[in-house]
Amino acid sequence: MEHQKKKIYVSIGHKINLKRGSQIVEDLILEEKWYPEPLRLADLDSKLFRKGKTQKFLN
Repeated sequence: MEHQKKKIYVSIGHKINLKRGSQIVEDLILEEKWYPEPLRLADLDSKLFRKGKTQKFLN
């Protein structure tokens, strides 16, 4: 699928077909970003971890 002229690859999985997977990904993309919010948070957390800073999103 494409969003803001960038390609996003969606894989099917257990009980999720391509149409439903694409719909889920589209629902998770915020207006100002081109990629899903969970991916953005994971990227941010990994950068903080590499710098020796930890940030916990879940308690």
